[in-house]
This record gives sequence, structure tokens and C-alpha cells, in this order.
Amino acid sequence: MNEYSEFEIQESLRSFERVWQRAAGSASIPGPPPPVREDKGNLSSLLRGEAAAAKMAGDLACRLSGGDRAVMIRHQAAARRRLRRLRGELFLQDGIRNQQTPPAGKKSRLLDDLRDAYRGDLRCAKAYEQAAAEASDPEQKALFLRYAGQRRAEAGEKRSLILNRF
Repeated sequence: MNEYSEFEIQESLRSFERVWQRAAGSASIPGPPPPVREDKGNLSSLLRGEAAAAKMAGDLACRLSGGDRAVMIRHQAAARRRLRRLRGELFLQDGIRNQQTPPAGKKSRLLDDLRDAYRGDLRCAKAYEQAAAEASDPEQKALFLRYAGQRRAEAGEKRSLILNRF
């Protein structure tokens, strides 16, 4: 399947307009269809995932100590940075100010929560990779791929925390 760049599409439209004017004389040119906007549901679900990741990392940081606590605090800070940037992207895309709070975390054992956070990071990395594949804006695609890499790295650190506890 051949994909065309934005420039090629615009150039084709200009050529069509010139041909139409020559063929139809003074008849008006039918306008192009309105641009298709990206689904904001994808961005909203990423926002909810980042908010939940920030909350879970903060909860885990409170229950850990030493270097492990520092890792979770770093993960929480990274999730908050991604959350702020995604909120900005959503606002730029649709004018929506998203200030959702994450769902309340459940109380359970530390290793269970670490495992849940690990699995959540892997799911979120896949979601970012899917969003990058669907994004039409190259900057947004690069941003989503970078965030996917960060989430995979965080999942790896959480995995090592889990393995070091046994």
C-alpha cells in the first residue's frame, strides 16, 4: 500500500483544481472533504494510564525504602512529566483540558502491587506503540515512541525489583 506525504496530497489537490477550472470554466470547485481528526479516545486512555502509573509509583514509594524507594520516586516523576505533556497534546489537539485524577489504589501486598505496576508498564508501552503507529503527526509519533521506551525501561527496573525480593 502506497502512502502519500502531505506535500504530495496538497500538490495533487492543486493539480485537480487547475484541471477542474479548465474543464468546467467558471463553475465552482468542490471542496476537499474535511480533515479527519485523530481519535482523542486514544490520547485520553493514555492519560488515564499515566495518571494511574503515577499514583501507583507514589504508593509503592511510600512502602519501599532505600534505593528501591528512589527508583519508584523516579518512576512517579517520569509518569507525571509524561502526564503533563500528554495533557498539553490533548489540549493542542482538541482544546480539552484534562485534569482527571487516577483511580484510588487498592491495598494489597507489596509484591502484588509491584507485579501489577510491571504489567501496567508493559501494557502502557504497547498502547504508546499502537498510538505511535496510528499518529499522523511525526512529532507526536516520536513522542509516543520515546514514552514507550521509557515505560519498557521502567518495567525492566520493576522486574528487577521483584526478582531481587525473592
